[in-house]
Amino acid sequence: MDLFGFKKRKAQRERLAAFKTKRIKEEFKILKERAEQEAERESKQSQELANRVNDKCPKCGSKNVNDRIKRLQGEFSGDMEGSIYRSGYVHGHSEGSIDTNPVNKCECGHEWKKREVKTTWTYEALKDIFERLHWMLEDYHKAYNAKLDPNDLDETFESDEEKRKDLLKKCDEGTQRENLLKFFKDIHLETIKETAEKEIYGGLWSSAEKIRDFYEIV
Repeated sequence: MDLFGFKKRKAQRERLAAFKTKRIKEEFKILKERAEQEAERESKQSQELANRVNDKCPKCGSKNVNDRIKRLQGEFSGDMEGSIYRSGYVHGHSEGSIDTNPVNKCECGHEWKKREVKTTWTYEALKDIFERLHWMLEDYHKAYNAKLDPNDLDETFESDEEKRKDLLKKCDEGTQRENLLKFFKDIHLETIKETAEKEIYGGLWSSAEKIRDFYEIV
């Protein structure tokens, strides 16, 4: 018998927790898929830029370009002990390295450093996006709490409200906000917090308490 409804409320809380957990997992999967698309886009851009830099001579414009490995002089140091005449045994150590520098060489003789292709992985893209979200939240947080600085001789605002409005307007400008809103579209607050704390930062996310500002902005 559940006279005061304790068992019923407990069961309701458990069902709600199970529902939220399931939703978080489903939305985290969506975030990973979006991050994978972003990683592919960044990798493609890096490949296209490398092709433009490597395939055409910046001096004469020719596309008759060859790959080369240009050896750079290294430094070595060390010592040896023993006698190869008495025992045939010698031991010692040496330290140093020789670096190689990939370069492009044109038929005109001009050489320039070969641009490498940077591959962006899904986790890197996801972490970068959360970093951008973090800094955007920081900017909004500062704008919401901005006040006049009596010691700032360059201060031109006449009130705290005027200063806040100006800073918030600057936060709204540009594509950063638009891109983040698009990436996190239809993703709930709990999912962002769980992902930030458990998958990205491995602990308490410093901006977790500011995420609600993000949803107020939306």
